[in-house]
This record gives sequence, C-alpha cells and structure tokens, in this order.
Amino acid sequence: MLSTMTGEVAGEPTDAVCIAFGRSYQRKRKLVANNLDRASTACLAFGVLGPITASYFGVPNISVGLLKLAIGTAFWGLASFALHWSAQLTLDKLK
Repeated sequence: MLSTMTGEVAGEPTDAVCIAFGRSYQRKRKLVANNLDRASTACLAFGVLGPITASYFGVPNISVGLLKLAIGTAFWGLASFALHWSAQLTLDKLK
C-alpha cells in the first residue's frame, strides 16, 4: 500500500525514523530475523529430519507411506526455506 502524500510504502520506516530510533530499531529487526531463523530450524527438525529418522529406524506403530513422507518433507522443507529467506530479507533491510 502506498502513502498518497509521500509515495513511500506504508509500514516501511523512513530514514528519519531509523535515525531517531537508531539502535533500538536495529535491535528489533535483528530479533525478528533471529526468531524467523529459529522457526525455520524448528520446521526443518520437526517436519523433515524427524519423520525421516523415524521411518529409517522403523519406529513401531507408525505406518506412513512413502508418498506421504515425501509430500510432508517437501512441505516442511519449503516452509523452512521460506522462513529462513524471510529472515535474510529482514536483515538486508538494515543495510
């Protein structure tokens, strides 16, 4: 959404805001990026590595077909990639 007065994207801080809040703004950006990256790691562990490990070691009472395993792994892998990429974009805005 564009602001009609300044032509800037709504929600993005101006240079004056960045200068006024300085370090606290940068710290918040870094915290958001860190949280996104932690969430991507959790998605990778929970949705990709966990099911693959469980199927490899033959955990009893779990009968998941190969197709379901592949689809679930692809979904959680893409979710992990998207979160990690969002964290990178958040950090790129600091420069």
